[in-house]
Amino acid sequence: MSFEFATFPWSYRASQTLMSVTLLLLASTAFGLLGKLPPVGRVVVLAGLGMVIVVSFLLSAYVVVRYPYLSLVGASDGDLFDRQVGSNLGWLTSVLKVLGLLFLVMAVVLIARRGFVSPAAVLFFVYALVMIPVLLFLFFWYRPASHPTVATLIRSTFGVGLLLFPLFLPFVIIGSFRCQRLLDEFGPDQPGGLAADDRLT
Repeated sequence: MSFEFATFPWSYRASQTLMSVTLLLLASTAFGLLGKLPPVGRVVVLAGLGMVIVVSFLLSAYVVVRYPYLSLVGASDGDLFDRQVGSNLGWLTSVLKVLGLLFLVMAVVLIARRGFVSPAAVLFFVYALVMIPVLLFLFFWYRPASHPTVATLIRSTFGVGLLLFPLFLPFVIIGSFRCQRLLDEFGPDQPGGLAADDRLT
């Protein structure tokens, strides 16, 4: 069973929209477009970006807990993730996994050798220690059909949720338990029926 994307929960649609806007704003910042704005414009853009990030995080956390099975429900017309990522997802995620794992391992080794010279270094070290097993999980064990809550997080955040996984971890755990309970109740082959009963439409 599939539904039109417009009938998906507003929180899921809003999360995808805000995350895509966030990525565009971050990309424009990375390419130096922010520096071309006047000081007031930079402040406005940065404040807006911060607000969008916070709202996106809260919406995505809500989606992961409330609708952890959404990755199992197809959108007949494709959701924003399908439309903008589509067939490029496979090679893109593979490249990001390799680069991310190498970066984190190098960062941990570098910090361990030079010591914790600042509180930021300590925080990054803890972050890296959490992210390394996450990336290993994505490499060797993750399957969208077997881990629908993680897949829902990825889709609702356009993959940004993986970078913030330590923050999303409590919500993923809660959502995973809820997803398993719902699938046990409705059956793993009936996500569409589950969605309909859950007032998705």
